[in-house]
Amino acid sequence: RDEEKLHPQLFPILVLLSRVRTDYRESVEWDGIGKFLGYLRMCASLRFFMARFMAAKALASILPLTSHLEFLPKLISLLPKNSLHIEDFNTLHGLLLHLRELAEAGLIAL
Repeated sequence: RDEEKLHPQLFPILVLLSRVRTDYRESVEWDGIGKFLGYLRMCASLRFFMARFMAAKALASILPLTSHLEFLPKLISLLPKNSLHIEDFNTLHGLLLHLRELAEAGLIAL
């Protein structure tokens, strides 16, 4: 399967994105870096733990702090309603990692 192979350049990109710390995070003009959000969400379903973990770190890093409260309910709505609806545990785990990192980043900012 193609999804079982992790591109060797993905992890360094996720590490780089997870370390983004600039003033734009407080402004509304973050569209350039915001284009990575969809890709980071896709990385949440990879079978490789460190890819899911670093994607969650990167999401919390590049998402403006002012948008955390808007983004959390969107992620929560993606959670399965009960255990019978879980199709992929890697995706569920990645989603939970994203939620945790966003919540922790918001608490640290307080």
